[in-house]
Amino acid sequence: MKQLRKLFAATVVLLTIGNLCGCRSNSPEYEGKNTLTLSNLISGVDSQKGDLTPGVKSETSISVISTVPSRSGSIVKLEPQDPTVASLLQISPEQLILTGDQNKDIFKVKFKDEAPKVSQELKLSFNLSVIKASEKTFWDGKQFVLVINPSVVTVDLTPEQKKLLEYYKSQYGMDLYSILGPWEFNGTVKTPGGSEVHNFVHPQEYKIDRQVVTLTLSPLATKERPILAMPENAFGLSDAFGSVYQNLTIKDREYWNVDPEENISEERKKLLALSKWSLQSPETYNVGYLTMELDPNTKQIKTPVTKSITEIVSLPVQRDALKMVYTEDDKYAFPFIFTFSPFERMLDHISQPDVKDWIIQTSVIPYQILFYSDTRTDGWKDDADGKPTHFTETKLSMDVHKGEIELTTIFDNEYETGYSVVQVTGKKL
Repeated sequence: MKQLRKLFAATVVLLTIGNLCGCRSNSPEYEGKNTLTLSNLISGVDSQKGDLTPGVKSETSISVISTVPSRSGSIVKLEPQDPTVASLLQISPEQLILTGDQNKDIFKVKFKDEAPKVSQELKLSFNLSVIKASEKTFWDGKQFVLVINPSVVTVDLTPEQKKLLEYYKSQYGMDLYSILGPWEFNGTVKTPGGSEVHNFVHPQEYKIDRQVVTLTLSPLATKERPILAMPENAFGLSDAFGSVYQNLTIKDREYWNVDPEENISEERKKLLALSKWSLQSPETYNVGYLTMELDPNTKQIKTPVTKSITEIVSLPVQRDALKMVYTEDDKYAFPFIFTFSPFERMLDHISQPDVKDWIIQTSVIPYQILFYSDTRTDGWKDDADGKPTHFTETKLSMDVHKGEIELTTIFDNEYETGYSVVQVTGKKL
């Protein structure tokens, strides 16, 4: 009798283990829903996100996971949702085949070029296309998001610049190598609006979002004057200033973009024709900064950081043609260097009869129309009718040890009542 009880107990245990092992799910008779999920296992945690960085991390994996293995097999394909961003990438294999007892496999996603130039953060969403599977196999609809970080930029230094850096190190105890290279800038440019001119009726906010900018030694640096520079997209501000400049010129329906065309002044017509500038022409609007001078004694940025516009225009790096056309009374502003392609093409024709006069008369010089008022005092206070002028003192600071830069400055134009405010922070990468 005891032997029969032991045999019965053993049989019950075996049956119980059989029910708990999940074999039912693996059997051909399983009729439940099979869900496919896109995932990136990071530190053992399921995530629908991944990232790549040119020159640093050029490849990642995207897993396809099914809730149960499918004996009939599933064929799936990744579907990127933005063809422009997807053109930077290579996906392999083109299709995945999940067969037999296999319930997970991976796509490899990598840059076609080892280190493509990416100036700002990009995001690419992926869907999963089920090409072949049982009628109860579905993608769960959760997109995988791949973040492509901006390129990490290295600094190319001339032999002369390297000698200067070594001189600063030996003479002043300033090791600037640690702060040269890529910085990431974030912040805003806020315009006041309040104008009757259509481009400036409402306040606008331009976001500076994860802009990677190279800090290097300035071409103006000497042994006595350590000067740093951001020749390209200084503080990440090129897009913001370029947009405001276009609103004051080619997109201005009051004087430039006028319908019918005969209402445009003859001078503007001729400049547009000379420069081949239109709403459709591909243009570049670069903001540079070449005069971040450091005090050898304090190791801090020399103040004040604003300079007279005459001094900015007269810098050795500026074109002689620009010095010929800037005739404004002296004002002070943050010393940005504006290199806007349509205006540069106008300067190319400065030797032709009347071109100089046309440029001066048509309000197209960046330093003239973006720096309408002096930035040292509130030039709008008496004309604001009690409205805020947004006047702010210009400040630029750098903490070498923390690898941080902060800039607050202002600029304005003749249409809006008050100042546009620039506030950006940078972090050494």
